[in-house]
Amino acid sequence: MALSTSHEVLITTGTSEQSWSACAWDILTGSSIRTFKGVTVGRRGLCVQANHTIIGASATKPFLQLWGLTKREDNQQKIVCPGKVTSLAVSFDGLYCVASIAEKLYVWEMNTGGLLAVLVGHYLTVTVIRFTDDGNYFVTGSDDGIVSAWSLADVISTTVSSATGPKPWHKWSAHPLAIKDIHVGCGGALARVISCSIDQTCKMWDINSGELMQTFVHEDEVHSVTMDKLELRLFAGLKNGDICSTPLYAQQWQKEHHPSSANTDSDQMVLKGHMDVVTCLSVSFDGSLLVSGSADNTVKVWNIFSGRLNYTLDHKGQVTNILLVLMDAPKYRISHQRPVPSFMQQLVSQQEKKVDRVFNLDIQNISQSSCCGVKRDYSRLLTSTEIPKEETVQKKDKKEAINQTNLVQELARLKQINQDMYTFITKNIVKPS
Repeated sequence: MALSTSHEVLITTGTSEQSWSACAWDILTGSSIRTFKGVTVGRRGLCVQANHTIIGASATKPFLQLWGLTKREDNQQKIVCPGKVTSLAVSFDGLYCVASIAEKLYVWEMNTGGLLAVLVGHYLTVTVIRFTDDGNYFVTGSDDGIVSAWSLADVISTTVSSATGPKPWHKWSAHPLAIKDIHVGCGGALARVISCSIDQTCKMWDINSGELMQTFVHEDEVHSVTMDKLELRLFAGLKNGDICSTPLYAQQWQKEHHPSSANTDSDQMVLKGHMDVVTCLSVSFDGSLLVSGSADNTVKVWNIFSGRLNYTLDHKGQVTNILLVLMDAPKYRISHQRPVPSFMQQLVSQQEKKVDRVFNLDIQNISQSSCCGVKRDYSRLLTSTEIPKEETVQKKDKKEAINQTNLVQELARLKQINQDMYTFITKNIVKPS
């Protein structure tokens, strides 16, 4: 059950649930860490809330399956939905969840389970939902070829019973065919959005201005897309199984670029290994590994810099989702608890070690100080194990008094030197006229 030092877990799902519905892997070694059973998770229907709860949307039934990622016991929970969920996304802070049922979008608050809004912004089934890294916006793509960007603040401030409902912040309709995947970069409202379609193109949008920045035309249908963390490369998974890696800053391009497998550019790479459509792509947090899932029942882990295949994970059915979760190993081995502040962790550790010292902290005063912009360092208070003795305080005061006396004497000496120099200059150099 021990994780590698990377603390990065790969979670995959497939169309076959004979042995498991979802599986957690060590991304460095490819070893299986834990499996989860329950339902067959549909494509774009897997997400993780706050790095501790896996949420999977059933591919055939109208409910969501919940697994505890950090719990040893295999407790399963189900949430019944108004219909079969076609895509699912949770904000990075774990507070909000957006799910699509046919062409409608349902927005829930995770803490209370309350339904905040029902959105209608597409004409056909919504296929993918992605949040920005700050959680303030989410982007949706549909079979109607439309990509919509929504402001979460506008959505939750409008009542569900509103006649018109909130409208998308941006509505892009440059794709003539169905949207298969969307990747949202870093930067919140300044992020770049990549959408891909079976029209063989990937389009890059500026979520702030709504401008179409770039179009990448490929040789086959594009079913998955992602970028590395620095957004230096664009990875597109094609229907024929190829993964096209395109540098974004190699040269100055026109509005439309045509990546090709026959391209002689050294920065242009095509990763070949899958025998069927590449359904999903993801990049590791350090930007060195690319993980791809395919309908050929395999997940492959590639080295981005060399383009070499590290290893392959075989599945019983077509791979529908891959997800990378960054977490620490101790949290994975214990049952889930809410995050504990650092000063509370130190108090708990001291209590376990049976330390006689007891610290009484006024939590309310600490929070008020931080709200006023005053930062106080309590680490020395919490880590100290001895009360300062009176002798130590007296020695410290005596040392400071000696230092102050030395400074006063040095200042007087400098003043005398300046006076002597002035007298010498006026008598010997500057002669009266």
